[in-house]
Amino acid sequence: MELSAHRGAGPAGLGGGLRGRQQQHVLSAAPLPHGRSAPLAAPQAGRAAGAPRARAVSRASRAVPGRAGAPAWVPSAAQAEAGEGVAAPAAACPAPVAADLETILQERDACGVGFIANLRSVKSHTIVEQALRALGCMEHRGACSADDDSGDGAGLMTQIPWKLLQKEFPAANEATTGVGMLFLPNDDGLEAQAKAILEEVVAAEGLSLLGYRAVPVDKAVVGRFAKATQPRIWQVLIQGKPGQTGDELERQLFIVRKLVERAKTAAMGAAADDFYVCTLSNRTIGMLRSVVVGQFYKDLVNPDYETAFAIYHRRFSTNTTPKWPLAQPMRVLGHNGEINTLQGNLNWIASRQSELSHPVWGGREGQLMPLCNAAESDSANLDHVAELLVRTGAEPQEALMLLVPEAFRNHPDLMKEYPEVVDFYEFYEGLQEGWDGPALLVFSDGLRVGARLDRNGLRPARFWRTADDTIYVASEVGVLGDVISNAANIVAKGRLGPGQMVCADLATGSFAETAAISKAAASRQPYGAWLGSSLRRLDEMSPPTYPGEAAMETAALLRLQAANGMGAEDAQMVVEGMASAGVEPTYCMGDDIPLAVLSDKPHMLYNYFKQRFAQVTNPPIDPLREGLVMSLEMRLGGRGNLLAPGPDTYRQVLLNSPILLEGQMAAIAADKQLGSKTFPISFKAGEQGALAAALTKLCADVEAAVKGGCQCVVLSDRSVQEGMAPEVVPIPALLATGAVHHHLIRTGLRSDTSIVVETAQAFSTHHAAMLVGYGAHALCPYLAYETARAWRLSSRTQSLIKTGKVPDISVGDAQKNLKKSLEKGILKILSKMGISLLSCYHGAQIFEAYGLSREVIDACFAGSVSRIGGMSLADLQREAESFWAKGFPAKAMAKLEDYGFIQSKTKGEYHANNQTMSKLLHKAIGLGSGSAPDASAYAAYMAHFESAPPHVLRDCLALDSGRAPIPVDEVEPAAEIMRRFCTGGMSLGAISRETHETIAVAVNRIGGKSNSGEGGEDPVRWTPLSDAADDGSSATFPYLRGLQNGDTATSKIKQVASGRFGVTPEFLVNADQLEIKIAQGAKPGEGGQLPGKKVSPYIANLRRSKPGVPLISPPPHHDIYSIEDLAQLIYDLHQINPAAKVSVKLVAEAGIGVVASGVAKANADVIQISGHDGGTGASPISSIKHAGGPVEMGVAETHQVLVRNELRERVVLRADGGFRSGRDILVAAALGADEYGFGTVAMIATGCIMARVCHTNNCPVGVASQREELRARFPGAPADLVNFFHFVAEEVREGLAALGLRSLDELVGRADYLAQRDAPLAKTGGLDLSFLTTYAGPSGDSSVRLAAATHSNGHQLDDDILADKEVQEAIRTQGTVSKAYDIVNVDRSALGRVAGAIAKPYGDAGFKGAINLSLTGSGGQSFGVFLATGLNVRLTGEANDYVGKGMAGGEIVIVPPPASPRADAVVEGAGDHCCEYMTGGAVVVLGPVGRNVGAGMTGGLGYFYDPEGDFPEKVNTEIVAIQRVITPAGEAQLKGLVAAHADKTGSAKAKALLADWAAAKGRFWQLVPPAEKNTPQANPAVAAEPAAAAAPVQVAATAHGAREAAGAPAELAGAQQAHAEQPGLDAGHAGEETLMLRVASIFVIFAAATALGLITLRLRNPDSTFSRVLRAFSGGVICALALVHIIPEAVGELNSLMEFPIGGCTILFGIVSLVIFDSSLAAWLAPPGYKQQIRDDAAAAAAAAQQQQPQGGAGAKHGAEHHHAAAVAGAGGAAAAPAGAHKRCGGGHHHGPQAAPAAAKGAVDGGDALDGAERGAEPSADAAAVLGGAGGAAHGHQCLRSLNASGWVSSGAGDPGSMVSLRQCVTAYTMELGCIFHSVIIGVGVGVITSDRRLVVTLMVALAVHQGLEALALGSVLALTRFSAAKKLAMLVVYSLTTPLGIAIGIAISSSYDPDSVTSRAVQGTLNGVSGGMLLYIALFQLIAEEFSREDLLVRGRLRGGMYAALALGAALMCVLGVWA
Repeated sequence: MELSAHRGAGPAGLGGGLRGRQQQHVLSAAPLPHGRSAPLAAPQAGRAAGAPRARAVSRASRAVPGRAGAPAWVPSAAQAEAGEGVAAPAAACPAPVAADLETILQERDACGVGFIANLRSVKSHTIVEQALRALGCMEHRGACSADDDSGDGAGLMTQIPWKLLQKEFPAANEATTGVGMLFLPNDDGLEAQAKAILEEVVAAEGLSLLGYRAVPVDKAVVGRFAKATQPRIWQVLIQGKPGQTGDELERQLFIVRKLVERAKTAAMGAAADDFYVCTLSNRTIGMLRSVVVGQFYKDLVNPDYETAFAIYHRRFSTNTTPKWPLAQPMRVLGHNGEINTLQGNLNWIASRQSELSHPVWGGREGQLMPLCNAAESDSANLDHVAELLVRTGAEPQEALMLLVPEAFRNHPDLMKEYPEVVDFYEFYEGLQEGWDGPALLVFSDGLRVGARLDRNGLRPARFWRTADDTIYVASEVGVLGDVISNAANIVAKGRLGPGQMVCADLATGSFAETAAISKAAASRQPYGAWLGSSLRRLDEMSPPTYPGEAAMETAALLRLQAANGMGAEDAQMVVEGMASAGVEPTYCMGDDIPLAVLSDKPHMLYNYFKQRFAQVTNPPIDPLREGLVMSLEMRLGGRGNLLAPGPDTYRQVLLNSPILLEGQMAAIAADKQLGSKTFPISFKAGEQGALAAALTKLCADVEAAVKGGCQCVVLSDRSVQEGMAPEVVPIPALLATGAVHHHLIRTGLRSDTSIVVETAQAFSTHHAAMLVGYGAHALCPYLAYETARAWRLSSRTQSLIKTGKVPDISVGDAQKNLKKSLEKGILKILSKMGISLLSCYHGAQIFEAYGLSREVIDACFAGSVSRIGGMSLADLQREAESFWAKGFPAKAMAKLEDYGFIQSKTKGEYHANNQTMSKLLHKAIGLGSGSAPDASAYAAYMAHFESAPPHVLRDCLALDSGRAPIPVDEVEPAAEIMRRFCTGGMSLGAISRETHETIAVAVNRIGGKSNSGEGGEDPVRWTPLSDAADDGSSATFPYLRGLQNGDTATSKIKQVASGRFGVTPEFLVNADQLEIKIAQGAKPGEGGQLPGKKVSPYIANLRRSKPGVPLISPPPHHDIYSIEDLAQLIYDLHQINPAAKVSVKLVAEAGIGVVASGVAKANADVIQISGHDGGTGASPISSIKHAGGPVEMGVAETHQVLVRNELRERVVLRADGGFRSGRDILVAAALGADEYGFGTVAMIATGCIMARVCHTNNCPVGVASQREELRARFPGAPADLVNFFHFVAEEVREGLAALGLRSLDELVGRADYLAQRDAPLAKTGGLDLSFLTTYAGPSGDSSVRLAAATHSNGHQLDDDILADKEVQEAIRTQGTVSKAYDIVNVDRSALGRVAGAIAKPYGDAGFKGAINLSLTGSGGQSFGVFLATGLNVRLTGEANDYVGKGMAGGEIVIVPPPASPRADAVVEGAGDHCCEYMTGGAVVVLGPVGRNVGAGMTGGLGYFYDPEGDFPEKVNTEIVAIQRVITPAGEAQLKGLVAAHADKTGSAKAKALLADWAAAKGRFWQLVPPAEKNTPQANPAVAAEPAAAAAPVQVAATAHGAREAAGAPAELAGAQQAHAEQPGLDAGHAGEETLMLRVASIFVIFAAATALGLITLRLRNPDSTFSRVLRAFSGGVICALALVHIIPEAVGELNSLMEFPIGGCTILFGIVSLVIFDSSLAAWLAPPGYKQQIRDDAAAAAAAAQQQQPQGGAGAKHGAEHHHAAAVAGAGGAAAAPAGAHKRCGGGHHHGPQAAPAAAKGAVDGGDALDGAERGAEPSADAAAVLGGAGGAAHGHQCLRSLNASGWVSSGAGDPGSMVSLRQCVTAYTMELGCIFHSVIIGVGVGVITSDRRLVVTLMVALAVHQGLEALALGSVLALTRFSAAKKLAMLVVYSLTTPLGIAIGIAISSSYDPDSVTSRAVQGTLNGVSGGMLLYIALFQLIAEEFSREDLLVRGRLRGGMYAALALGAALMCVLGVWA
């Protein structure tokens, strides 16, 4: 309860200064230093621009030491006698102290809150009774401790019950008496001391203490945990000074309480925590389980306890140790939620508390400080600030507006209804940063009662008003149990949306909502005018400009980059990637390099920190969904006095972004109004202590400047960089920023100035976020800009642009992209923590240090968590010097050093998952060799890790139990150990079917548990296999090998991530365990995206989405806004599947132990702790590298806290973090883990070769690809992984034996068996792992926990329904039954269990019966959760959060109570974010909606009724399109749904729309995501198909808000249509018919051209011009087809290549190349003069070419003097080169320059051979003609091969920085295999045609040389494969010998047959046909494979069959034509 003093007149509001009244009393004057009192000045408007110096002086004057011998808070006798307050010494403001994150993390909570208030101020006991009932009905929103009895806290705030108190204190005057609620120590001596302190302060203040009252309580109802800390509870009554009433009395009592708080701390030491003044005036607090508050406090059941309002609060703390003072409500607030920015808020408050002043305090402000305390909860600290504002004179609703501002930008409704509030918010942004995070705040100052929701609206809040003018606000409806009985009295209802507020004024009897409250607050002062004089905008001062030229030479830039820590990866992958694409680059797998402190490589200081992220206690937000509430705006300049706002309070500059351009940086540095001053940051190299000394001097210099009026401190290393000298080293920018920031906090100057950093040492999103997080207001990353400019201007980039490999952007655009990427990355980092505003993130220090000493933390990062020690300032100095030295190399630098931090490099950073490791593992488990295990190879695998450098913390730990070893036979068997093994949540879609199912089969064989990952599961996997053949094949899984009967591919752990993508009732009821993924190790706090190319028809069917459409996952778990929401989801899952254990996946970070305690109390069965090094299919690089903590730290903390809180036996603890060996398991067990997860290593054991291209869909071994041809290469079998697990288990057994332990039970939790190894690290000796080796105490048997029963929800309404015999019979027989039941709000997850009973036998949609249930009352949370088809529910009443969550069928109808006078006014609308992440179905909204409709919507259709015409501005159009209903099918769907809604609910609105449908239809909008644009409902061009019967899923209810109507959008607010997912191609790609048409057309052209060439043999002289032209054209077309179809399909540039002139040049080049070859033959047979004529023609062509292309012309001229073939080739190349110079051709090389050498080389080879053969016998004319035809086709292909092999293949293999080249290499490899066969054909053709040995030998030599050169290119491709060295060599040899071998075969044939015989011609024709057919096959295969990367497209055979048919038909046709010719 809360007791309140009766208040007099209302408090002052915010005025010109805080608004005061005429009769404003001041508590006491502030004595001046020499004892003279200062006269009271009029309220000051604040300070002018030059005020900082004056403020500093006044601070100094107040900070006078106290008198000797007396505590500072004790007044002198004279002062006490005179009734004066505490003297000047007590006014001293304590020195600010930075908030310590370790302290903050000890408390995390969430709650249920509400209030009841009578607007007529009628006091009654009924309000108390109703509040207590509401608390009891929100029991589920709290939690209990390990004693199952002690609650986390509950309380009431009421008016003071004077009627009750005056019976004991009849003299108490309501107007002049304050009442305090005290918690006193449970010790007689300490209690007496506490009372003495209170009495002394009261007397010193001149007040009268009327007496104490022992609060009557019932101790018997207190639980064991709460009883252990239970205080003695007293009330105290204090009489004010004469005349003190109302606000003045409140301020006096406030001062008394603050003085008591300071006094108890000074006098009582640690015991002070047990003395707590809950309230002193009007509030009190209790800490008990909700349902017994009324029993504990006997006053609350006393009818004399009367009040006109009551605020109630139910707390759910993640920390179990009960703390009575933390129960709420506090003094002003009751808070449900989490402040994410708390550490920053506390630091900012501490830094400016000395400047808070207002005349009403009479100079006593210092006595009120410190205002906040990190040891208290976020709620308590926010309450402290709000209380100060209210006591100073602000109205509470105004205080809440400026502390928790709404998102006022991009807000159509705000701008329409109350635009004037924008100036209010903008003005206060300059004074007070927001307290950001999910929050429902109820508040009261005793006169007003209200509630406010945070800017995101992430907490539930309903309100309603009854006929007797009573207002109710609650987290839930139905808490009073009177939904039906009281329905007739309800006159108004509503809910709070994002940033909204309600307020009941008990003095005036008025009730106001957001618009009215905002208008009133905004109109009190001329905020717009104040802004005009206070704020300038940077974009107006310095418009953005981007330099067009580089400022540095390349050599100087390289030196500067190297000296500042930028490696090749940083430059190329990060900076250049951002400059090119405008987004942060993505990568895959996990972070498998050592922590920076463990590495022997130098690391930038940023790498020693990990980003923190939100999980469980608060939600990450989604930049996609919540982008409209996010902002990067910052302010430069001093802050000003929050308590005295006015027109001159501050002078600031507004930045739209913290990332400054160089021109803007210069403008800021020179700004006179800010008084900017630049401070170089550097130190002297080689001097011991130089860095520390430089930091000290820097801080002193800055302090002096700020005291002198500098409002902008610029920390710059530019001068150091520009004049690079080896002896002057830049201080790491982060170190300098943190040092200055914290020094200014400690000196109380921080809010007087701003910090801007100009540095070369910031070039990634992590760098930028860290600088802002540790105090920088803005930064200018000038080296990153210069790197971007140099990249764009480089010749390499210009070449890439010309070939289309990078977009053609300007130099300015490159810099703009870089800036944009950094900004988007910062937003992403903010969103991980659930923070919306950069101004709130600023200084919040949301990072953890891993590897920095306490010295460094205290100096520069005070308050940050650093638990393992590490680098000292001296160590950091050495590392900074080592980087700087790289800028002064002995010889000139050619390129940057590649540190290998991202990609594995030979000389780079160590990667745990490396090629050597994978090869050793593959050998050990028998991968690819029949799954035969090799123990010696596993020993080598273990030895590999033993010899590896330490890369994780466990590598620095040794195991030693102190026991004697035992024989391994005495240790528990491997089978028992393997039952504890699990695999990670790798989703099917991210990895292939083969991998996913192989892993599942293997893990099931060993008795472990595999994990489905996100995305559902195929039911075929749940049945044990019975059709396995002896060879391990199975018709059920035809693509798997090594199967056995009895195998099952089910994932025992089925993952629920955001309740989307395949999470259906059938999926859930078939799980052994259900996992809630809160965070993912590789990207905690982020969602993901499965690229559309990975969404095959099969994947789409499982995920209930559409093929080819990218699937966007919100941050997991998106619907978890607090611990109570997680508790609800756990409840949901236990409801539908009572047998399945529920696991919660968390990621290690500091504070995870407290989070895990909350998860345990929320009834989870398993808690999984993952490390930061987890794998991923795709993630931003900064997330992989810089978020999350080591698994060892997470497991250790979780185990220790659970043991300490006696919760360890409640849960199984699973660890998952890069485990690769048995030793890893042993260490994890000692730290406390019961089960052990394997992720990446399980993939490696099934064949992964760590190509690290998962994100590209091009995994070369099919492990992480959905491409059919790549999946066919999958090498693994279940036995391979089983072998690995057996090896690990045996290693564990050997380790246990060595420790003298017989089972893992004896090791789990024994951290005392761990010791830090003595091995020194390369960088520091300061590592301290004592945190990991701390023994938490006995924790019970691990095996007992593993075997424990699943937690139960207890008896449920569903159990009563399922116990009904008629219901049972209807389910069994698929019959129909109708039943009716009552329901109350504590009936949560109602009907989920009934749905599970239906889904288990029938699946999601197989039930043909009907269970019709009619319910009356209040549906609890998750009403209708996971509903299945056939379950139809009608609720008369109302429901709470998550209606229809995850429903897969059935029907939900919600209608108001029939007695409600509002039954005809159903608000059929939705809140913000309607249809978010919708993937299918249809939504109809007939009422108003909020902002951001359709964010993340990828499927389904939305229909929105918009009579006001403002709907379009509320839509997020990033993905969806908006249009009217323009198709008959769409209209039919819409009208049918509206009609169904009217029929089911009786909706008057729906009936009215139907009555005038012609008019209504035109007012509807249709939302159309890309997946639906070609459906009959959305596209008039698509023929309307017969409408499928709508699935019977209906929701028609009152507005449920963002989460009900949008939280599961595919199922809600209208109807869900059944989508039958048919396998096949998605719209937007060509169908099979189109593709087959292309196949046919290519074949027809090919056949016709070749036929024409052969026909000439019959009709014309083979040497005639006509014959030669036709043959040349024939071969040219073939060559052109190959070039046009193979190369562009491989690189996706078909359209550009087909454009003229490239298309024409390609065909021209094909013709020219064949003319060369054919002319050679003709000239050889021609008269002597013919050769000379050719040479003359070639010379003329060369001369002409010389003018166009000098280089090509010179080559042609040279060739003309030697070989006519080379001459023509050179001329052709020269002609082709200009046309190709500006167009793109496969792989990034110009067509002309690349093709000409290829043609010339081939022609020279042929020319040499033919000239040499000139001396031999002439073959027949026909034979020569055949050779010309075959050779023409062959040469066209050879040129193609040369182009491919020497061009884009070798480029790809030789450029490891471009992983996209791997796809090209794999493509080329496929083509080369085809070319092997082609070479045989050429050889055979040559051998058949001639028997002349000289000609044969000459040709063999020439072709063999050519073949050998191409073998080198093939070798570069083979190097990227996983073949053994021997196999690679064999392939090269075979390849090199194919041509001679083919010629030899041809010779053998020619010796038996006449070359001109029919047989010979048949052979020739067949070979020619097969040659062309193979070429065609390769072209088609590449065409299809590249365009259709779909799951089973090729497997189905039709297209593959078509290609084989084309090959066969081509061969047959050529054979026939050959014989005929």
